[in-house]
Amino acid sequence: MKNFSLPTFHICLILLVLLDPSRVIASPTHMIVFGDSLSDTGNMFSLSSGALPPSPPYAAGKFSNGLNWVDQVAADYALGVPNNVYSSGALAGGVDNLAIGGAYTGPWLLDFPSLGTTLSSRNSNDSLAGAPVFPGLQGEALSGAVLSQVELFNLLSGGTAPSDARYTIWAGANDLIFAPKFFSPAGDTLTSSDVAASAVTNIRMTIEDLAAMGAEEFLILNLPDLGSTPFGILSGRAAELAAGTDLFNTGLEKMIADVSAIPGIEITLLDIHTMFSDLLTAAIADPAATGFPDAGALTSLGVPPGFAFCIDQTTLRNFCTPGDDPNDRIFWDLVHPTARTYSLIADAVVKTDIPEPTTLLLFGFGLVGLGFIRLGRFKPRL
Repeated sequence: MKNFSLPTFHICLILLVLLDPSRVIASPTHMIVFGDSLSDTGNMFSLSSGALPPSPPYAAGKFSNGLNWVDQVAADYALGVPNNVYSSGALAGGVDNLAIGGAYTGPWLLDFPSLGTTLSSRNSNDSLAGAPVFPGLQGEALSGAVLSQVELFNLLSGGTAPSDARYTIWAGANDLIFAPKFFSPAGDTLTSSDVAASAVTNIRMTIEDLAAMGAEEFLILNLPDLGSTPFGILSGRAAELAAGTDLFNTGLEKMIADVSAIPGIEITLLDIHTMFSDLLTAAIADPAATGFPDAGALTSLGVPPGFAFCIDQTTLRNFCTPGDDPNDRIFWDLVHPTARTYSLIADAVVKTDIPEPTTLLLFGFGLVGLGFIRLGRFKPRL
């Protein structure tokens, strides 16, 4: 019998393919995004008739000075301009985005008199006086309210989630920032542990609901340290928000480990917390070397090095002069990143491809230093 052997080159090539997930895992052809203003590409802008976010100073439909991570990932995957589902009223393929600014993970069973409505909203942001009831991830349909993101997806998809799509969820920040202030019962205060646990449960429900409809691939982003934002520091809530973030991220990781036992689904957790922590540490030590030379620009106003921003969204005061490049700062406003910072998140998402549920490959992904990969080729996309 003739012995069969492969040339060494071919063997090395096969091993390279087997060991490099990026060579065997195709980029997604369909992404479906759920979340809040960190991912919103125009849904809030549409529902508020162009009022939120106010443009200028914000880029039209974006809670930043330019394209956010969803826009940039869509471009990287050649999926075109994201479809803002609350605006179009349809799923179009490519990138279908249901994320909307102000969204909680939901539900919060309280009235919102400051919104000019007596509806028991499960979704809305009470700080938006005069605004309609905006949808969160979860929440039952209420008379006069906009459907929650999961409800709207279920309606438009006919109850069937495409199994070849990637489902991305990034939410929980609004719960931790606003729930203790706006949703605490009279004479009491919601604790960070209560809010974090509720948010994780709502995200779990979202994953399970989508999986029941046929979804298989999930990418979940955890939260950066909300205490290490201009809002956290200047509000005096840095310690509270840092603790809440840690509780949320720990609960999220445990929940994902549990839910991953559902047959036929694959869930990947992207560690945005570590990425932001590393970025801030580097920017404080040497702003110019990280590509954010103005990160310490507001120290004379009492803003710690690394946390310079342009817009105070509570007053719309602009702390960037006409000669400043907002992308030289990590933060655009008190909470949201600049377009350049979003490009780092986009890189992280693109480099965290999810194996097919039937794929047995296991691979690691290091985030340390990731933030500096895209800076050399970044151009502001306004």
